[in-house]
Amino acid sequence: METYQRSMKNQIRYLFIILMTMMIAVVSFIAFYYWKLSIDDMVMKIQEEANDAIIHEIENFITIPLDMNERNSLFIKSGLVDINSANNREDFFSGVMQTAPLNVYSFSYGTRTGEYYGVRRNHENQLEFMKSDKTTQGHSKYYAANDDFSEGELRLTLGAFDPRTRSWYQLAEQTHKPIFSPVYKHFIMHDLALSASYPIYNVTGDLMGVMGTHILLSEMNQKLKEVVRDKNAIAYIVEKNSGELVANTEDESNFVVDQAGTIDRIDSMQIKNKIIHTALENYHEDEKPEFMEDTTKGQWYIKISELKKNGLNWLIIMAMPEDHSIVELKQSIIFSVFLSVLTIIIAIVIWTKKIDQYLRPIYELISITEEYGLGDFSKRANISKRDEVGKLGSAFNKMAEELEVLINHLENKVVERTQELERRNTELAKAKEQMELSAQTDFLTGLYNRKFIIQQIETEIENFGTKYDGFAIVMMDLDYFKKINDEYGHDCGDLVLKDTAMIMQQVVRKQDCVSRWGGEEFLVFLPKTTLIQAIEIAELLRSGIEEHAFVCKKTPLKATMTLGIAMYKDGLSLDEVIKNADIAVYKGKKNGRNQVCCFEQLAEH
Repeated sequence: METYQRSMKNQIRYLFIILMTMMIAVVSFIAFYYWKLSIDDMVMKIQEEANDAIIHEIENFITIPLDMNERNSLFIKSGLVDINSANNREDFFSGVMQTAPLNVYSFSYGTRTGEYYGVRRNHENQLEFMKSDKTTQGHSKYYAANDDFSEGELRLTLGAFDPRTRSWYQLAEQTHKPIFSPVYKHFIMHDLALSASYPIYNVTGDLMGVMGTHILLSEMNQKLKEVVRDKNAIAYIVEKNSGELVANTEDESNFVVDQAGTIDRIDSMQIKNKIIHTALENYHEDEKPEFMEDTTKGQWYIKISELKKNGLNWLIIMAMPEDHSIVELKQSIIFSVFLSVLTIIIAIVIWTKKIDQYLRPIYELISITEEYGLGDFSKRANISKRDEVGKLGSAFNKMAEELEVLINHLENKVVERTQELERRNTELAKAKEQMELSAQTDFLTGLYNRKFIIQQIETEIENFGTKYDGFAIVMMDLDYFKKINDEYGHDCGDLVLKDTAMIMQQVVRKQDCVSRWGGEEFLVFLPKTTLIQAIEIAELLRSGIEEHAFVCKKTPLKATMTLGIAMYKDGLSLDEVIKNADIAVYKGKKNGRNQVCCFEQLAEH
């Protein structure tokens, strides 16, 4: 009784659990899927906004020196400013620097003959005129700017300076277009600098000189911080080609200065921020621009963009932590999953109690049935309800009454059952025999299959030199069989295979075993056979196929076969003797097909 109770109850319980779980799983999957889409969309929008803001700010930062060059180059090119006139030159350069942003530390012009003029901001944010020409013997000198912005007292004298040796001048001269120099160490200040150069040509197309606007990159750190401050993001800028750090928002040094005042750039692999460090490693491996990184501080969304402009080739790496609202959304979905699981558990408990209540009458009926089965034929079910259980009890009572009648005729039933059992056993034996035969034969040709003949040959090898001695293998391959299939169809190909099988069975001896090896290949096992006998049988097979008139769909066909013979020698394996036969077939194919080739004869030559 316990077995039936457990089985029936569990089946209903498991069905309920499965249905409930599937329903909640489907609903949860749909909800999670669209939730995930909304999260991804939200993250993407926030990330895109932050990334666009950073790129916009950087472009504004580097556009200023480009615009200054383009605007002011017209004054020199048109002759409105005479670079050789001190007063004219001083008014021009001081006027430009008065309106220039603070990140522009100098504005200059180098001529094609090596003169250099300009204005810079010193460390006290005061304007100083720069000059290197014949009057300074080619040395670089710096003069204070008077209140009327005329040239004042000499402040500083440095070594010889030729603008034509500077990369910003040379790049503009070589490319003939506005361009940025590589990032370099400012030759006075402990800072990184970037120069935007602009080549100026006269009306005949000759180079007059190169205008340069020079900016300090320390200002870029502050600009980046202002952009990402309200987004809790971090940003780094790295030169793509050199891998050296340009700017960042994390107060991490972009360079180090040794005791001699030499600046060493920080390589991207030296970045201390692990999130950015890992992001660059991943980008260099697969150049994937967007991905997510799990850290002890939570998930970070990372995007790497390239900025290519006027010779600059920078990587902008932005990392943004998971937004608080997104965390709350994830927590809500986890809570929803918890509620779903709790709902399933409560439903299972309630369902189990109701099952016990509904199945109690069935358990009582099972008990009566078991007692009836033990021989108490007086047992009958008590029917108190007209529901499904009541109908089951009525069916049991009717069955019990009919069984009493059947028991009285038990002997006749036993005889009938015995006869029926014998008949079924006979049919089963025939079916088994047929199955065994099917497992040994090829369905198309009726020949033995590959598995069966391998077993026969392996048995012969095991008994070699004891019960049996001397056997041969004949490997056969129909010539140009693919051509028959292609020209006449696979039905005709099948007919050729069947007729070939029939011819082979007619030619071989009773003790021989013929099998279909695969496709258009056949294998014949010749036990107790000498080499001469094997050649005779193989030749009969070859001639039988060649002389046979194949007819398919009233169309006469011709077919030939190439045969390879291999004799078994003591110590050879099954694979080796079959390989020898294959080699003989290959040799026969190579020699023109439709022939018998013997491996032993090949070996002699």
